[in-house]
Amino acid sequence: MKIREEYTCPLELATDLISAKWKTIILWELKSGEKRLRDLKKIKNINEKMLIQHLSELIGAGLIEKTDYNTYPLKTEYSLSKIGEKVVPVLKELQKFGKDYLGNGGMEMETNIEKSALNLIESCKTVTIGSVDKNGYPCIKAMLAPREIYGVKEVYFSTNTSSLRVSQFLENSKASLYFYNESTFEGVQLSGEMTVITDQNVKDRIWRDGDSLYYKLGVTDPDYCVLYFKTRKGRFYSNFSSTDFVIE
Repeated sequence: MKIREEYTCPLELATDLISAKWKTIILWELKSGEKRLRDLKKIKNINEKMLIQHLSELIGAGLIEKTDYNTYPLKTEYSLSKIGEKVVPVLKELQKFGKDYLGNGGMEMETNIEKSALNLIESCKTVTIGSVDKNGYPCIKAMLAPREIYGVKEVYFSTNTSSLRVSQFLENSKASLYFYNESTFEGVQLSGEMTVITDQNVKDRIWRDGDSLYYKLGVTDPDYCVLYFKTRKGRFYSNFSSTDFVIE
């Protein structure tokens, strides 16, 4: 993509930068931290040629960065640049618009079960997180509500790098989340993988006022990290029955 020398307005420029079919999806995937090419190949229906082309254009536009490591075999990672991080709130609003559109007669994308599950998740003040210890036993812990929620597919938390939970997820990424409404006796269980993120750009985005109460050295505190949960499947409990759903 070649940037034109003149634009009628900044919106036209912004649209040009991210308008290709897969660019917003690539940027969305990179919001959770560095990714290798093999990770980005998992984007549904994208072919390698188009992926490499869009990566090259996004690098040229300064929205993402490519880092080559002098290892054998050669290791290359892609990540959002500082200015690329500024696109994330925009993408979040676009996602919200898409959901609003779906709810007002647009194309049907999410099932009613997933919508009900998401409503419950967004209303909870706490969540129970399950991890696996070194002996294969489940460990359960209550945590404060997620920092960011993207449908039922992706959830972000903040936590201490030194915590037992982090050490367990570094050894075994298998995880589960359980959200519960005691007044309606409804619950949502999500099963998937948890990734520990120390990327400073992601930490900056997740940081909230008052977090220095938990992380004394501020946003750059080594004992502050982000937990990123990606859902593989879920179960919604309501009216004394349960319904399973799978995330593609």
